[in-house]
Amino acid sequence: MKKRPLIFKLFILTYMLIPLATLAIAALRLELDFEQTKNLVNLSISKKHILSFWGAPLISAFCLINVRAWSYFIFMGAQIFMFIGPHLLKNYAPEIIHMEAILPIYMTQAFCLFGIYKFTDIKNRSSFFDPSLRWWERSKRYHLPLPMSLKSHHIPSVLDTTVVNISTTGIFFINNSNRVHEFQKGEKFLANISFQDVELSIPIRIVRKGKFENFEGWGAQFSKQGLWHRIYLLKLIKQVESMKRAKIKFHKEEEDQPYRHAS
Repeated sequence: MKKRPLIFKLFILTYMLIPLATLAIAALRLELDFEQTKNLVNLSISKKHILSFWGAPLISAFCLINVRAWSYFIFMGAQIFMFIGPHLLKNYAPEIIHMEAILPIYMTQAFCLFGIYKFTDIKNRSSFFDPSLRWWERSKRYHLPLPMSLKSHHIPSVLDTTVVNISTTGIFFINNSNRVHEFQKGEKFLANISFQDVELSIPIRIVRKGKFENFEGWGAQFSKQGLWHRIYLLKLIKQVESMKRAKIKFHKEEEDQPYRHAS
């Protein structure tokens, strides 16, 4: 749940707590001992009640964790279900909870109405349908200059390029090949990136032309990225990062040398 909007975090946490809070209030009001509370929990997870009592709020939380276009409609359906369910469904919750914990059920209905209101608001709704607005899903980028060659069946020769920055989902690169090529959005290549003992061949797809610092280049996404691609990519990033840190440390020690001799 890291780095996502506060409204999403609050709703996720609340939906996860709703069944537990309702059971806790019922157990406290009835002054149940441990065994009786255990029986009440078992009753709530029976076939008659599990979908409405546990499923709907947890599905709502899942839809706010996995924010996608399809999850928006499931989320809204769950809100409507939790709002009208207690009035229409006899088995929405165990009868004893209806009798002793009706207040949490009413509060859940009010919260669902609030959820419908907040997530029909275009600011929150748009995150489900526009991936560019889901800033919390973006991978950390590393500013690492790496040599890369690109191959494609529609280009007879290999293009020599340089990666300017890289993440676990894509790269930004510049073309330093003698051959001029105007990259097009959607164009696909096989990228070969190597550093020390790590060699990585991975398909990429051009997604945009842009600018990074003073460099004009192209952004590309890794496509068909398997587990081993990801492992090798993380290893490559880790090696270059450690080399950069060692180089910075070396230069710092070099700068400190005159002061040590002077003292």
